[in-house]
Amino acid sequence: MYFSRAKLNRHALRSNQFADVINEGYGAHKLAWRLFSDHERRERDFVYRWKREGGEPVLYVVSDREPAETAAFDIQTKAYDPDVSAGEWFEFSVVVNAVVKQRDANGRQTRHDVVLKAKREDTSLSDDQAALVAGKAWLDAQGSRHGFRVESTGFRVNEHTTRRFKKTRGSNEISLSTLDLEGLLECTDVSAFRDALFHGIGPAKGYGCGLLMIRRVAM
Repeated sequence: MYFSRAKLNRHALRSNQFADVINEGYGAHKLAWRLFSDHERRERDFVYRWKREGGEPVLYVVSDREPAETAAFDIQTKAYDPDVSAGEWFEFSVVVNAVVKQRDANGRQTRHDVVLKAKREDTSLSDDQAALVAGKAWLDAQGSRHGFRVESTGFRVNEHTTRRFKKTRGSNEISLSTLDLEGLLECTDVSAFRDALFHGIGPAKGYGCGLLMIRRVAM
C-alpha cells in the first residue's frame, strides 16, 4: 500500500481549469480519480480526502498503486504499512458520509443523513448537538465493525455540510452530506483496523469520504 500527499502547484492554482477543484466541485473528484485511472475499466483501489491547508486544497490518498505523475500536482508518496497493536491509542481525523438505511412505507430502502434524522426525532437538539450525538453513534457502529473504539472525551465535529454537484451539464444533481470528525480512538482488533486504514469506512468513498488518518499518541 502507498500513502500520498498531492498538492496543486502554483500554475494549477492560478489556472481556471482547476477552479472547480478549488471550490470542491465535481472536478475535485475527477482529478483524484485521474491519478489512478490508467484505463477506462479500472476499478477504484484507493481512498482519498481533500483537505484545506493554508487555504489551498491538498489531496491525501491511500492506494494499492502509486499515483500517476501529473503536471498539476507536486506529489509525495511513501510505502504505507502501519504497525498497530491492540490497545494502542491514536488521534484520528476522517470525513464521512454518515447515513443510515431505512425502509419507507412502500418497503423501499433509502439512506438518511444521521444528523437530520436525529433532529427529526428530537426537535430540541441544536444543529451542533445533533451532529455530535449522531456522529458519535454512527462512528461507534463503524468502530465495532472495523476494530476500534472512539473515546467520548475530546470527540468533536468540525463541520456538517451538504455538497451538491453535477457530473455533467444537464445531469441529475448529486447531494452528499458529510461530517468532518476528529478525536481519539483505541485499536481493538488489529486486522480489522488495518483493513479500515487501507480501505476506508462508510459509504461514498468514491467521492472522497472514509479515509481514516491517524497519529499515534501516548495514553
